[in-house]
Amino acid sequence: MMARYFSLLLAAGIVCLSAPLAFAGGELPPVWHLEKDGPGVRMTAHLERRVVTDGEPVDTLFATPTPPTLPWQDHIVARMSVDGRPAGDQVTEGSAHKRKVTVAEFNQTKAVTVATDITAMVYRFRVVAGPPKAAVPDLSRAERAHSLASIGNLDYQTPKFQAYIARHDLTWRRHAGESLDDFIQRAARQVKNDFTYFDGDQDRHVSALAASCRGDCGAINGVFAAVMRQNGVPAQLWAGFRRLPTMPDAWQPHVIASVFVPKSGWLPVDLVSGDQVVFAMSGENNAVFVTHIDDGFVLNPKGWSTLCPDWMQPTAFYYRGGKIVSGLDCAAEIKFSKAYNP
Repeated sequence: MMARYFSLLLAAGIVCLSAPLAFAGGELPPVWHLEKDGPGVRMTAHLERRVVTDGEPVDTLFATPTPPTLPWQDHIVARMSVDGRPAGDQVTEGSAHKRKVTVAEFNQTKAVTVATDITAMVYRFRVVAGPPKAAVPDLSRAERAHSLASIGNLDYQTPKFQAYIARHDLTWRRHAGESLDDFIQRAARQVKNDFTYFDGDQDRHVSALAASCRGDCGAINGVFAAVMRQNGVPAQLWAGFRRLPTMPDAWQPHVIASVFVPKSGWLPVDLVSGDQVVFAMSGENNAVFVTHIDDGFVLNPKGWSTLCPDWMQPTAFYYRGGKIVSGLDCAAEIKFSKAYNP
């Protein structure tokens, strides 16, 4: 996340992946959809992690997700390599999302460089009133259950978080005629006003955050997602990278939220990017590339205990039976085929 960021370079000028999600008055129409707004540009990303041992054998496992296809990113290919050689096998992780993950295991006796290379087409997008050309299917029972669950960092069923909900009246007033759009915006404004941005080590369980009322992107957007789930609105956290508004050539890990709106699909929401409270996933100062959707990965590699990495912006790694001297520092570079600033 933001506490440990990468410096990512743009090859040519300022690139805008998408436009702010907003309508006049900040409200969405009853039915809407996202569509591409103009031609895309080709993106290449190189993320690498240097893992150093103390010279004794150690079992290591590396895992990197396949980024999802979204309205602003498609034609995605992700490959893992170790010391420049292709590595890993693609598996399906065990949660309801059934996400594709490349996993590689080694008995490591020396330092290695693990890299993920991603190619994709990226686009601006816009919100358009009316239903999409192709009907948006509802979530499957398993997907809905996973996107409503009180699990991992989103432990909203705890007494501390329930007290936060009650204290700020963060209950969807559907019986009083409050629309889903109005509730999303009310909840987003409340959480945004409650929290102070803090970029440092922290407990990102929403039960702890409800007391501290401070956190980074994953923490604050996580609280919003937990409020949505508490009220029966499917919500997820999307992890990736964003371009810094004050440093156009620098990118850093970033986490946003999203909520599922019937007939329209997943709506990206970001409470920490700029002044816009909601429907501001990205824009000319906050372009985002999503590497994976939601935490809650479940990996069951043979011979290992169940592994559940929280975030997988870079390659995640685990080890056993030895010592890792260093492995947290990452280097990364994102390039685009041409400047894209319409």
